[in-house]
Amino acid sequence: EDAAIVLREPEKITEHLENFRYQVDEGYKQAEQRGDFFPPPENFYIDYGKVTQYIDSSARITMTELPTEEENRDCIYVKTAEADRLHGAFSRCIYDAKKSIVKGLSSLIVMRSREAAKRVQRLFGEEDVGVRRIKPQDMAKLTASWFFDEEGEEGEPAIIVTSGGLFSGFIMEGLSVITEEEIFGRHIEKPRRKTRRREAVFMTDFSDVKPGDYVVHRDHGVGVYHGAKTLSLGHPPDEFLEIEYADDQRLFLPISQIYLLEKYSGAGGPRPALDRMGGKTWLKTRAKAQKSIFAMAKELLDIYAKRKLGEGYAYASENHFHREFSENFEFTETPDQAAAIIDVAKDMESAKPMDRLICGDVGYGKTEVAMRAAFKAAMDGRQTVVLGPTTLLVNQHFETFSRRMEPLDVRVEMLSRFVPRVKQKKILEDLKHGKLDIVIGTHRLLQKDVVIKNLGLLIIDEEHRFGVKHKEKLKKLREMLDVLTLSATPIPRTLHMSMSGIRDVSIINTPPPARLSITTLIRRFDDHTIKEAVAREMARGGQMFFLHNNVETINAMHGYLKKLLPQARIAVAHGQMPAAELEKTMDLFIKRKMDMLLCSTIIESGLDIPSANTIIINRADRLGLAQLYQLRGRVGRDRHRAYAYLLVPDSITPLARKRLKAVEELSELGSGFKLASRDMEIRGAGNLLGPQQSGQVKAVGFETYCRMLSEAVNELKTGGKKRKVETKLHLDFVGKLDKSYIPPLEQRMNFYNRLYKAGSDEEILQIAEELEDRYGEPPENARKLVEAVRIRCAGSNLGAERVELSGENLTMIFAEDSEHFIKVITASSESFNGKLKVDEDRKLVIDFSDVPIDAQPQTVSDFLASLI
Repeated sequence: EDAAIVLREPEKITEHLENFRYQVDEGYKQAEQRGDFFPPPENFYIDYGKVTQYIDSSARITMTELPTEEENRDCIYVKTAEADRLHGAFSRCIYDAKKSIVKGLSSLIVMRSREAAKRVQRLFGEEDVGVRRIKPQDMAKLTASWFFDEEGEEGEPAIIVTSGGLFSGFIMEGLSVITEEEIFGRHIEKPRRKTRRREAVFMTDFSDVKPGDYVVHRDHGVGVYHGAKTLSLGHPPDEFLEIEYADDQRLFLPISQIYLLEKYSGAGGPRPALDRMGGKTWLKTRAKAQKSIFAMAKELLDIYAKRKLGEGYAYASENHFHREFSENFEFTETPDQAAAIIDVAKDMESAKPMDRLICGDVGYGKTEVAMRAAFKAAMDGRQTVVLGPTTLLVNQHFETFSRRMEPLDVRVEMLSRFVPRVKQKKILEDLKHGKLDIVIGTHRLLQKDVVIKNLGLLIIDEEHRFGVKHKEKLKKLREMLDVLTLSATPIPRTLHMSMSGIRDVSIINTPPPARLSITTLIRRFDDHTIKEAVAREMARGGQMFFLHNNVETINAMHGYLKKLLPQARIAVAHGQMPAAELEKTMDLFIKRKMDMLLCSTIIESGLDIPSANTIIINRADRLGLAQLYQLRGRVGRDRHRAYAYLLVPDSITPLARKRLKAVEELSELGSGFKLASRDMEIRGAGNLLGPQQSGQVKAVGFETYCRMLSEAVNELKTGGKKRKVETKLHLDFVGKLDKSYIPPLEQRMNFYNRLYKAGSDEEILQIAEELEDRYGEPPENARKLVEAVRIRCAGSNLGAERVELSGENLTMIFAEDSEHFIKVITASSESFNGKLKVDEDRKLVIDFSDVPIDAQPQTVSDFLASLI
């Protein structure tokens, strides 16, 4: 009741309130006229009069650029000016700050992160300019003292750097504020949590496993999951997962052993037969699959052996030019994106030819990874070819690459049907003589007349969109070059190769800051649905796509939409239009001179138009799963909620229904990888890896197949030396995730699964950090669980078959082929003052009597983790 309200531009607030009230009232009237039932608006919204009354009766501060006469009585005028834009020239920032000091003006430089603030301080120091770096939390209490002395007189002008979320700079009396927006032209984004989920993104996270789904237990085979049960088996009640096997056998698996389960994803066809618990059928099936998978892994490794043994070009390590290029990136790199950039840089600096797949959902920043690689190649004087499947995508890549490369004098050109023949000839000539750094084009770049003097890097966007002949040409190029492939929904074969470790893969699974998932709606084609979708988007000033994938009838659809939507400006775009006309149409839409783009699937790959946040797909039942997913990804690339309407006729086939439901279900951010395996489940594996392998996928399930393939590849690569050891634990303490800490069962299952399948101590600690961030301070049981999982993971990586903590002793039994046994003995002797004994059967016993019982779990986990 006593709150003071700050109003920024009150006229605009009033205008928005009135517009919103009108939309709500009109929507309700239309619903009544149609006979649809909706509760009245007052059930949801505060009355408009009460809002204005509350504002009028409250203490308030009004901020406006144009004060009214009434406000002039109590008006404070603040004279400000916009800060100058420096267009990426940091030397100009230093010059301006020094100049400001001479004028008696202090400079405050606000960077987006502490690391960036430190870098700025260092760059100023290199020019012998004194800078004070202040922590963000100290800003409020120290601001006045930076610019005024103790008597309140004006102090000495200073240059201060800090970090924070200021969106733009300004100049006012005595002070110049400069942000990253002015220096580099990048927007400040909300800082992201550092926690990074690194679980295998192709695998089930168990939040989407429902009762009735088929699962595979490593020891018992295929069964049906029937949900969780709370049972008391002579102990305090605990949760168990109920799994049904053949002949109505039931397995009650402790929820903490969920890592033994994998979801069964078949390869199309009939449902799998249930195995018998303790029966021989599953053992035979698993053995047969392992034999077949081993043979295939050997074959795949042979294919890639030449490449791995070949000598490629090793690029120089990064210098200040690379840093400057990185700092010109408009946004904050997501953790996964930053990791992918590092992976690519390491590959390129190695003498072995790179063949890396960058998997990331639509709009997750794969292009930035590609641009960093292309810039790195250009800095070493080597040329880059960027291949895109469509002329529109190539055109967009050309604009994006050109904008980023131009300030650093890297020459970029495009080769597609948008480019006049005379210019094409000149580009080909420059490529031949090495005068061009980066060329971006369609399969035109694979023709015989394209000769490149010093080709070093090939970047392929959505390789699965290229034809068989083009793929063969690309396969030959791969043997000689560094190759980077970008994909949002990898095809199953690619998925196999990345899962098995044969092909290097970087997963970008973190959505950009403030990105929202796309609301997907399956609707029958009718006037009302289209009018409602368009009205909603136009009311918020956005644009939309209407996809009609039939060039013969697209003009008739244009006439229908013009009549139905007289208020909308509609443009038509499809692949059979003349290049100049298509380019002009797209330019009008990008510049927001059109509200709707009526188009074919020409927009499928990579188009980035943030203002378009609704897509209507006509006859969605005729499109493939990956295609629908890609098309939906054309919207939702900004901070606004996006909508995808999948329009279908009254009758559709069961297969089409499955596809549409899959797209609707997989609407959360980062679903591209799940969709790839769901696509295989619906279509069947076919001749993916030959009929024999397809049969193995059906027999054991896709996830189990991928795990077995990965293990086979690892064994072949290391000659059996790095066989994964399953460490058995016998500990004095028991950890668990209590229902009171994480109420939803699916989320508990998910965290158990992730913790037990984590491959490193770092990953486990990151998951523990995420737990605390999401659910608060973990109780003792949760902390003990984390320590137990850490011990298990470290034991497995050290080759310990058994770890036992009982009373005053820590006992470890090592596998015969463990190469860490001596290392553990040496470290134990140093850490525990020689209080240990070693038996002949590779058994190590450490006296733990000096360690308090409460501290033992973490002491053991920290010690073992430190040895990895």
